[in-house]
Amino acid sequence: MKTITKLVCLSLCALFIPAAFASCGVASYILSREAPDIPKGYLSKVENMEKFVWQDSVDFCKYVYPEGTDIFEKDESYKALKAPAEPNDEEKEPVDEIAAMDALFTDFERFLAIDQSRVEEFDFDHACISAGDLYRVVKTTSQTNLPDDPVKSGSSSIDGYSIWFFDKESSTLYYIHANT
Repeated sequence: MKTITKLVCLSLCALFIPAAFASCGVASYILSREAPDIPKGYLSKVENMEKFVWQDSVDFCKYVYPEGTDIFEKDESYKALKAPAEPNDEEKEPVDEIAAMDALFTDFERFLAIDQSRVEEFDFDHACISAGDLYRVVKTTSQTNLPDDPVKSGSSSIDGYSIWFFDKESSTLYYIHANT
Protein backbone atom coordinates (compact mmCIF):
# COMPACT_ATOMS: atom_id res chain seq x y z
CA MET A 1 0.00 0.00 0.00
CA LYS A 2 2.86 2.39 0.80
CA THR A 3 4.36 1.85 -2.66
CA ILE A 4 1.07 2.68 -4.37
CA THR A 5 0.69 5.83 -2.24
CA LYS A 6 4.21 6.95 -3.15
CA LEU A 7 3.55 6.35 -6.85
CA VAL A 8 0.29 8.30 -6.72
CA CYS A 9 2.04 11.20 -4.93
CA LEU A 10 4.91 11.23 -7.43
CA SER A 11 2.48 11.14 -10.35
CA LEU A 12 0.48 14.05 -8.95
CA CYS A 13 3.67 16.06 -8.36
CA ALA A 14 4.80 15.37 -11.92
CA LEU A 15 1.50 16.79 -13.17
CA PHE A 16 1.03 19.76 -10.85
CA ILE A 17 4.54 21.21 -10.47
CA PRO A 18 4.91 22.09 -14.19
CA ALA A 19 1.39 23.52 -14.18
CA ALA A 20 2.25 25.68 -11.17
CA PHE A 21 5.33 27.08 -12.89
CA ALA A 22 3.38 27.77 -16.08
CA SER A 23 0.62 29.58 -14.23
CA CYS A 24 3.00 31.89 -12.38
CA GLY A 25 4.83 32.93 -15.56
CA VAL A 26 8.18 31.25 -14.90
CA ALA A 27 7.89 28.92 -17.88
CA SER A 28 6.85 31.70 -20.25
CA TYR A 29 9.82 33.84 -19.11
CA ILE A 30 12.27 31.01 -19.68
CA LEU A 31 10.78 30.04 -23.04
CA SER A 32 10.17 33.50 -24.56
CA ARG A 33 12.67 36.07 -23.36
CA GLU A 34 12.80 39.57 -24.83
CA ALA A 35 15.27 42.39 -24.38
CA PRO A 36 14.12 44.65 -21.54
CA ASP A 37 13.20 48.33 -21.84
CA ILE A 38 13.25 48.63 -25.63
CA PRO A 39 11.29 51.74 -26.66
CA LYS A 40 8.47 51.13 -29.14
CA GLY A 41 8.54 52.70 -32.58
CA TYR A 42 11.31 50.67 -34.21
CA LEU A 43 10.99 49.73 -37.87
CA SER A 44 12.80 46.42 -37.62
CA LYS A 45 14.46 44.22 -35.05
CA VAL A 46 16.84 41.30 -34.74
CA GLU A 47 16.85 39.64 -31.32
CA ASN A 48 19.43 37.04 -30.45
CA MET A 49 18.50 36.05 -26.92
CA GLU A 50 19.69 32.82 -25.38
CA LYS A 51 16.79 30.43 -24.96
CA PHE A 52 16.12 28.32 -21.87
CA VAL A 53 18.19 30.56 -19.61
CA TRP A 54 17.81 30.69 -15.87
CA GLN A 55 20.83 32.81 -14.85
CA ASP A 56 23.75 33.00 -17.27
CA SER A 57 23.10 34.59 -20.64
CA VAL A 58 24.78 36.42 -23.51
CA ASP A 59 22.31 38.43 -25.60
CA PHE A 60 22.59 40.71 -28.64
CA CYS A 61 19.70 42.65 -30.17
CA LYS A 62 19.46 45.33 -32.84
CA TYR A 63 16.54 47.73 -33.41
CA VAL A 64 16.35 50.18 -36.32
CA TYR A 65 14.28 53.33 -35.72
CA PRO A 66 13.03 55.98 -38.16
CA GLU A 67 15.70 58.47 -39.19
CA GLY A 68 15.87 61.45 -36.84
CA THR A 69 14.12 59.73 -33.92
CA ASP A 70 14.55 61.60 -30.64
CA ILE A 71 13.14 58.99 -28.24
CA PHE A 72 16.53 58.39 -26.65
CA GLU A 73 17.48 62.05 -26.27
CA LYS A 74 14.26 62.63 -24.33
CA ASP A 75 14.94 59.65 -22.02
CA GLU A 76 17.03 60.82 -19.06
CA SER A 77 18.44 57.33 -18.49
CA TYR A 78 20.49 57.67 -21.71
CA LYS A 79 23.79 59.57 -21.62
CA ALA A 80 25.74 61.02 -24.52
CA LEU A 81 29.21 59.70 -25.24
CA LYS A 82 31.78 62.45 -24.87
CA ALA A 83 34.65 63.04 -27.25
CA PRO A 84 38.06 62.05 -25.85
CA ALA A 85 39.13 65.67 -25.25
CA GLU A 86 36.13 66.49 -23.06
CA PRO A 87 36.72 65.89 -19.32
CA ASN A 88 34.17 63.93 -17.31
CA ASP A 89 32.53 65.70 -14.40
CA GLU A 90 33.20 62.76 -12.04
CA GLU A 91 36.77 61.98 -13.11
CA LYS A 92 40.01 63.86 -12.59
CA GLU A 93 41.60 62.16 -15.58
CA PRO A 94 39.49 62.28 -18.74
CA VAL A 95 38.21 58.88 -19.83
CA ASP A 96 37.97 58.16 -23.53
CA GLU A 97 34.30 57.13 -23.48
CA ILE A 98 34.31 56.16 -27.15
CA ALA A 99 37.25 53.77 -26.57
CA ALA A 100 35.54 52.45 -23.41
CA MET A 101 32.33 51.69 -25.32
CA ASP A 102 34.37 50.03 -28.07
CA ALA A 103 36.16 47.91 -25.44
CA LEU A 104 32.82 46.77 -23.99
CA PHE A 105 31.61 45.62 -27.42
CA THR A 106 34.97 43.89 -28.01
CA ASP A 107 34.63 42.09 -24.67
CA PHE A 108 31.10 41.09 -25.65
CA GLU A 109 32.49 39.48 -28.82
CA ARG A 110 34.79 37.43 -26.58
CA PHE A 111 31.74 36.03 -24.75
CA LEU A 112 30.02 35.18 -28.04
CA ALA A 113 33.16 33.44 -29.33
CA ILE A 114 32.80 30.85 -26.55
CA ASP A 115 29.87 29.43 -28.55
CA GLN A 116 31.06 29.53 -32.18
CA SER A 117 27.52 28.97 -33.44
CA ARG A 118 26.54 32.44 -32.16
CA VAL A 119 29.42 34.49 -33.61
CA GLU A 120 27.59 35.22 -36.87
CA GLU A 121 24.69 36.84 -34.94
CA PHE A 122 26.90 39.78 -34.05
CA ASP A 123 26.96 42.26 -36.93
CA PHE A 124 28.13 45.31 -34.99
CA ASP A 125 30.48 47.78 -36.74
CA HIS A 126 32.79 49.29 -34.13
CA ALA A 127 33.39 52.30 -36.40
CA CYS A 128 29.84 53.53 -35.71
CA ILE A 129 30.71 54.55 -32.13
CA SER A 130 31.15 58.31 -32.01
CA ALA A 131 30.75 61.34 -29.76
CA GLY A 132 27.13 62.26 -29.19
CA ASP A 133 25.83 58.69 -29.52
CA LEU A 134 23.68 57.68 -26.57
CA TYR A 135 24.00 54.83 -24.13
CA ARG A 136 22.42 53.38 -21.03
CA VAL A 137 23.97 50.95 -18.55
CA VAL A 138 22.30 48.72 -15.97
CA LYS A 139 24.38 46.65 -13.60
CA THR A 140 22.85 43.15 -13.50
CA THR A 141 24.89 41.74 -10.66
CA SER A 142 25.22 42.47 -6.98
CA GLN A 143 29.02 42.40 -7.09
CA THR A 144 30.13 45.55 -5.28
CA ASN A 145 33.56 45.67 -6.92
CA LEU A 146 32.09 46.56 -10.33
CA PRO A 147 31.64 50.23 -11.25
CA ASP A 148 28.07 51.41 -11.81
CA ASP A 149 29.00 52.84 -15.22
CA PRO A 150 31.79 50.98 -17.04
CA VAL A 151 31.91 53.65 -19.76
CA LYS A 152 32.64 56.52 -17.38
CA SER A 153 35.12 54.40 -15.41
CA GLY A 154 36.90 53.12 -18.51
CA SER A 155 36.20 49.48 -17.62
CA SER A 156 36.43 47.00 -20.48
CA SER A 157 34.39 44.14 -18.99
CA ILE A 158 30.79 43.59 -20.11
CA ASP A 159 30.16 40.77 -17.61
CA GLY A 160 27.45 41.81 -15.18
CA TYR A 161 25.95 44.58 -17.32
CA SER A 162 23.19 45.28 -19.80
CA ILE A 163 24.07 48.03 -22.25
CA TRP A 164 21.84 49.88 -24.68
CA PHE A 165 23.83 51.83 -27.31
CA PHE A 166 22.05 54.13 -29.76
CA ASP A 167 24.00 55.03 -32.91
CA LYS A 168 22.48 58.37 -33.93
CA GLU A 169 23.87 58.26 -37.47
CA SER A 170 22.07 55.02 -38.38
CA SER A 171 19.20 55.41 -35.86
CA THR A 172 20.01 51.94 -34.55
CA LEU A 173 19.75 50.73 -30.97
CA TYR A 174 22.03 47.87 -29.95
CA TYR A 175 21.37 45.91 -26.79
CA ILE A 176 24.12 43.72 -25.38
CA HIS A 177 24.04 41.73 -22.18
CA ALA A 178 26.47 39.28 -20.62
CA ASN A 179 25.90 37.74 -17.24
CA THR A 180 27.99 34.64 -16.66
